[in-house]
Amino acid sequence: MPSIQDTIYPRFKSNLTEKDLEEVYTPKINEIEWAEAKSKGTLQQLALLVLIKTVQKLGFFIHIVDVPEAIVIHIAKKAHLPLPAKEEWKTYSETRTAKRHFRFVRDYLQLRPFDHEAHHILTDTMIKLALSKDDPADLVNAAIEELIRQRYELPVYNTLKDAANDVRNKSYRAIYHQIDHALNDEQKKNIDQLFQIPEGATYSPWNEIKEDAKRATLSHLNDLIVRRNWLINHHIPTDLLQDVPYIKVKQMAAEAKTLGAFRMLEMESKKRYALTLAFVSMQLSKILDDIGEMLIKRMMSIHKKGRQRLKDHKEKTQKRTDSLISTLHELLLAYQTEGNPEERIQAMQKVLKEQEAQVLQDCENHLAFSGDNYYLFLWKFYKSHRATLFKILKSIPLRSTTQDKALEEAISFLLTHQYTKKEFIPVVHIEKNGKWRKEWEITPLLDLSWVPDSWWRLISPKKKKEKMPDEINRRHFEVCVLSQIMLELKAGDLYIEGSEKYADYRKQLITWEDYEKNLADFCKHVNLPVSGVDFVRKTQQDFKQITSQTDQSFPRNEQVRIENGEVVIGKLKKKKIPPGLKKLEEYIAGNFEPINVLDMLADTEYWLNWTRFFGPISGHEAKLDNTVERYITNAFCYGCNLGPTQTARSIGSLDRKQIAWINQRHVTIENLDKAIQYIINAYNQFDLPKYWGDGKRVSADGTKWDLYE
Repeated sequence: MPSIQDTIYPRFKSNLTEKDLEEVYTPKINEIEWAEAKSKGTLQQLALLVLIKTVQKLGFFIHIVDVPEAIVIHIAKKAHLPLPAKEEWKTYSETRTAKRHFRFVRDYLQLRPFDHEAHHILTDTMIKLALSKDDPADLVNAAIEELIRQRYELPVYNTLKDAANDVRNKSYRAIYHQIDHALNDEQKKNIDQLFQIPEGATYSPWNEIKEDAKRATLSHLNDLIVRRNWLINHHIPTDLLQDVPYIKVKQMAAEAKTLGAFRMLEMESKKRYALTLAFVSMQLSKILDDIGEMLIKRMMSIHKKGRQRLKDHKEKTQKRTDSLISTLHELLLAYQTEGNPEERIQAMQKVLKEQEAQVLQDCENHLAFSGDNYYLFLWKFYKSHRATLFKILKSIPLRSTTQDKALEEAISFLLTHQYTKKEFIPVVHIEKNGKWRKEWEITPLLDLSWVPDSWWRLISPKKKKEKMPDEINRRHFEVCVLSQIMLELKAGDLYIEGSEKYADYRKQLITWEDYEKNLADFCKHVNLPVSGVDFVRKTQQDFKQITSQTDQSFPRNEQVRIENGEVVIGKLKKKKIPPGLKKLEEYIAGNFEPINVLDMLADTEYWLNWTRFFGPISGHEAKLDNTVERYITNAFCYGCNLGPTQTARSIGSLDRKQIAWINQRHVTIENLDKAIQYIINAYNQFDLPKYWGDGKRVSADGTKWDLYE
């Protein structure tokens, strides 16, 4: 459940700076004059000013005795009013005057009290957003923004939190009911059988479904395909989730993954069916993601080997290239000799020495690889993976995200010729209605307009792309199609139906109506111009500023230089070790007291409350005893890489199953990242990190990134 720190619910800063006080809590002249007119003494006048400034900041009323003293002192100083004693404030808060002042301030700020109508607005806002958002904090934030927009006083935080939890739970119950209503009796029976242990088996099918698939490598391809077919053969109607928002499906799948077969059978049937469909759907998506990744990585590897082969080829044929240049040089000299045209031609023929055919062939061989075109070499590295790649093509449903379906048709055409042995395959249907070709009826079987120019001369015997060939080179066409699939999957022009990583990006786009409606607000929040012309102008100005700063810093940069028109970055020079550094290190080491890791975790939790990011994956309130202690133990266990067994032996208060249970049911990558980010941001408020840089750049050893190119 969201804590107040996870939302935009207004609250006072724990450490107020002079800048904060000056910018937020300094009363204006008209506010001072209004407070003076509405009050009978300096205490009431100061009370009104404090109420005005705090309500402007918070959006709700707070008793003056609960206002940070620094704010009251600042307002009194700016309004030139005496500062009352704490007892006077306490007496004031208990009088009717304080309640009357609430009404005065509400009228002055044109703020409406939170009532039944405001609660209705709050609930409606959350209900509208509940289908697209799953985090209760997002629902709370949306409700706060809407109440502020309609000039309503904000309620206490628990009112917002309880409403968000209630709306979220109702949205899931509606999904459960919708799926249960769509399932027939046979489909429900198939789902229920997943949680029954078949005769002679040790585990239920649900246990096998929950197991993670093997790594996305070619050696595991058959296992992935078999697993996908096995899931499909259980006839789980995952298509019923098409109208359910993806974020809801993902959340239900995450909850299902933490539950065993017995727990699934225990829960309400409607929820069980919904969670099962969501989890099976996500497992199928992951398999398709892995297969798509295999295809991309394999084709990238083939292209990498092709580029290297071209490089080796150029080194081997350097002698031939030098010979061609030498021949060209001699031909030019022969052409420049004195004499008539016939004598010049005879001189050029003497240079060639009846080797015209060989020179021409050498030129064509050289031109075949002009522009670093290495495609001719790809078949050699592709053929050993041909069967695997065809198996992948048959396993994944590829669809185009554009109106151009030419590549889809090419894939279907390619699959029909999987077992063809001919080097050339026909791509037109010819019906000879006469003696001459112009009388024949020629029908194209395939649209080749998508074929890149660098591939065309390898695929087609016709040099000009405008002319449709009768047949094409099968081998090069196969590599060309698979290369194009790789590029378009990465670019989003192709998608794998049912995949998550390679899904149709268009489903994530907002409508043009929503775009036009929200464009101005979005640009205001991110400080960008609304019009395209202004955006381009601002971008150009930003680039000019960056280039100017880079240019000005270049003379002082000793590690960067320009050689032959190219930027060369040299190694950083090692700084000289200060003479007193060793003594300083010894002093620090001698005065540092060893700190127990568990004590460190407990202290930082007390200061920052970082365990609030963890909780049941289902999104419900945690019902555990000593939750903070368990979360700290979990962080200690897996953060120190001890494992639950060793941690249980060391601590003694929890057994290994309890520790592992917390990690499986309450900790995810997402909330772990949030906790880490929060701790880093808190640490960054200290002065020490500022000595290492401005915090705009970072480098980390041991970071691994998946790169395709």
